[in-house]
Amino acid sequence: MRSRSDVLAPLGIKWNRERPKIQLTESEEKWAEEYLKDNGLGDDEVLITIGNTHWSKTRRWPAEYYSRLMDLIAEHRPQTKFLLCFGPGEEKQVQAAYDGMENKDRCIFPERILTLREMAAVMEHAWLHIGNCSSPRHIALAVGTPTMTMIGSTGGTAWTFPAPDQNFTTIWVDCRKCNSSTCSEGTLACLHDLTPEIVLTDVLKEIPADAP
Repeated sequence: MRSRSDVLAPLGIKWNRERPKIQLTESEEKWAEEYLKDNGLGDDEVLITIGNTHWSKTRRWPAEYYSRLMDLIAEHRPQTKFLLCFGPGEEKQVQAAYDGMENKDRCIFPERILTLREMAAVMEHAWLHIGNCSSPRHIALAVGTPTMTMIGSTGGTAWTFPAPDQNFTTIWVDCRKCNSSTCSEGTLACLHDLTPEIVLTDVLKEIPADAP
């Protein structure tokens, strides 16, 4: 994050570790309420947004793992419902996660790609966002929604918000230091070793059995 904020220094703007924030309008918030209601989200249900896409295979937790994780969450927290987030060209990645689910009735698969501000408005209503370190994750934290992020290969955290003491969870996989878009072993074993059952333990800590 600091490496991004430094470009503002010549303008006299200093970053003091404030959380990035998206200001939503009243009409945008109202639209999101109606959109979620029209897609079957009840007042007694918990929304979790899912961002399983990424351009790099070494930074993308397997789609089938997201399928399994959503099914496990639905089993342990039956009041949860999921919404898949995606952008242009990412439809196949999201379709794979959806197709692998057993509990498809618990998942909202948007019929069209939401605009960035529509996505932000929907995420503001979510209890939690789970995904890779990609645009939906950053949008979620900018509207104050807790995030749980699987970080694949990357060289460091200088650009990443939030700080470790914030109300956000980062799950590092063992390949993080390679910072490569290709797997030197050709197996992507580091990503596959982080199983849905491991991640589920952290998710259940964030969603009480009696939520909402």
